[in-house]
Amino acid sequence: MFKLLQAVFITLMVAACSTPGSINTSKNTSADSGSFIVEGTGANFESAKTNGFRKAIELAVGVAILSERESVNNKMAKQYILSHSSGYIENFTILDTQVVGTNPSKYKVMMRVFVKPTLVDDYVLYRSKDAKEIDGQRAAANVNTYLDSRASGTEMLNAVLQDFPEKAYEVHVYAPRITVDNKGNPSIDVDYKIKLSDKFLKSLDQVLDRIKERDCSVLCGENTYKLIYKENPDDFVPKFKTHYFNDSSKPQLIYEQLYNKSDSEGNRFVAKMDYVDSSGTILATACDATAASKARNGNKGLTALLWSDDYGTGFNVNWIDPRTNTRPYQNMLKNLSKVEITIVRPWNCRRK
Repeated sequence: MFKLLQAVFITLMVAACSTPGSINTSKNTSADSGSFIVEGTGANFESAKTNGFRKAIELAVGVAILSERESVNNKMAKQYILSHSSGYIENFTILDTQVVGTNPSKYKVMMRVFVKPTLVDDYVLYRSKDAKEIDGQRAAANVNTYLDSRASGTEMLNAVLQDFPEKAYEVHVYAPRITVDNKGNPSIDVDYKIKLSDKFLKSLDQVLDRIKERDCSVLCGENTYKLIYKENPDDFVPKFKTHYFNDSSKPQLIYEQLYNKSDSEGNRFVAKMDYVDSSGTILATACDATAASKARNGNKGLTALLWSDDYGTGFNVNWIDPRTNTRPYQNMLKNLSKVEITIVRPWNCRRK
């Protein structure tokens, strides 16, 4: 069973066509540029408005869809789709309201909606026309849709971060060596090197590109996150990307997920070393704490360019199990075919 995480970015900029008896959902072509006429539906007036707001945002800025598929024996077992649109409602006007049917009734609301992207440089979403009046409905729409955008962006970011560390690292295994100590005990030594995966950072970059809160060129402040990776393996020059946020919540979320989850010894991950025979049966498993697992330098960004060499702890074939006073691995060597290494959380690796 495995999980496959895909980021599919779809821009929905094609207006829906009008049909007799329906309301056109499209971008307005009049002088009110930036507005969209949409029809929202729902069980009540407020839910119909919310549905219309969502449609307008998707038309204005597109929607990013992140789908997580879990397969069992190549058959789809689960499909979970997260959608995110990086926009919020600046203003709206109700053009028409209809109540259709009874028991239950259905509300239809036609609105002209003005959408702004969430790339805002401050938190002032609503500004009154004068000192006396405030449009509560408009202010509520500003705040609610802005917060929805932030929440869906956080959910999407979390979905990608869940791939750490299993899909976040590339591993290169050197040729195993068989050594014998001065007491005649054979040992299997396996050296390897790891680095952050370009594919993982590319996926993270795509999501951060959708949920960033501003663009910047000068005086950008501290709430940034930088990524360095190769978009394609053969690229000579890596890609340098910086994402800007209004506060530290998104960079801190990345740091918490990638750097603050560790075991009692400070290891964020370990190399799970499976010793496998020719039929694919795992004969033994060892858990090796790598030097990189204790690193805590990713609070401002990540790079996928550097390899970290690790010299795996030798696996003693004559190890004596103190519980049974037996040597469970003494016959393993003649059946051993290969050593496979995967990067996992420490609590997901058990020596056997």
